[in-house]
Amino acid sequence: MSNFVLNGDPEFWGSRLVWSATLDPGAFEMASAGSTIDTIDCWKMSTNDPSGNNARSELAGQLTRELPHDVMPGDSYESSADLDLPYGYYHVVLTIDSDNNGSTHELHVHSENGQLELKSWHTSIA
Repeated sequence: MSNFVLNGDPEFWGSRLVWSATLDPGAFEMASAGSTIDTIDCWKMSTNDPSGNNARSELAGQLTRELPHDVMPGDSYESSADLDLPYGYYHVVLTIDSDNNGSTHELHVHSENGQLELKSWHTSIA
């Protein structure tokens, strides 16, 4: 079970996804730089008919980000990834501390002219 929790909302700065997470204040020890990995899976969404009933998704990219520095219990880290997604609609899955069953956050994103816009997001409940 992961001891990291997402802070606030993930954001897009141009084509860069930015997020922050905090190590549970009740954790017994610090987390060392590189000891955890956040993953980002990008799925391009498309439809074959105007009604949108025949939708499909295709994996457009996968990225990982290691914990950038040591984190003491109660402290936070910030991370980011340049997604550089071409025009379209995407389902982006951000998993915090993925190796330890961390939290998963699903982002619905629109890409146009190199800019990403967050349309909605939610945390997945396992």
